Amino acid sequence: MAQNECPSVAELLNGVKSLTRQNDGTFQTAWSDSFPDAYHCCEQGGFIYVDFPVPSTVTRAWVTRAPKGVTMNQRTTGPNAAIDLNNPGIQMNNVILAANFHTHPLSSSVGGDPQPSRADMTNAYARGMPGIVVSRDGIYSYGPERRENTSNPKGYPEPVTPPSVPRSTLAKRQPPPWVVSNQWPEGTGVAIAHAFVENEATADANASGPDVIYVEWSDEGVVYGEPLIESED
Repeated sequence: MAQNECPSVAELLNGVKSLTRQNDGTFQTAWSDSFPDAYHCCEQGGFIYVDFPVPSTVTRAWVTRAPKGVTMNQRTTGPNAAIDLNNPGIQMNNVILAANFHTHPLSSSVGGDPQPSRADMTNAYARGMPGIVVSRDGIYSYGPERRENTSNPKGYPEPVTPPSVPRSTLAKRQPPPWVVSNQWPEGTGVAIAHAFVENEATADANASGPDVIYVEWSDEGVVYGEPLIESED
């Protein structure tokens, strides 16, 4: 990765280990938060920042969380899921937004799609920003490979032209995320014992300290454009 070039999603996943860690990992925490009880779920997500100027190798990140999406019944087919990622921000300086992320917690059995939606794809290019979806499949990346423009560093840069056929990439096959107790149907009923035995076998309790720091959200120094429609379709 060239000096001052923002990391791609693959480089973030390889360099910042706590993003994909099981114990208190960024994506695992968002996945767990997506299931407040055994009957409901909501999309969770946020914004991943790195040092600015960007070092030659990115090994740490700062994360702010977005407000949770609308709460849905995870056991029945219902309205489209969504989360508002229009307002990145962070209460610190000398960082640049490198990607946003959100979960897709609905099971395909009730109409959920583990892959980035058309709205996700469209918005990623409109924001000039790589996106990450955390789902039962694993970790998807979509949109531009990396942020190319460093203007408005704590917010979104200028839009970039999308390809004729936008595609997503399964950057890391599941896990993460690991099954959580309120996740229907895998974390409830007969499936739960097997799921958590697998979790125990892949636990990383002896891993090194976190390289992701959570920071309070702030709109200071951020320029916002017109909000984009986030509806999943």
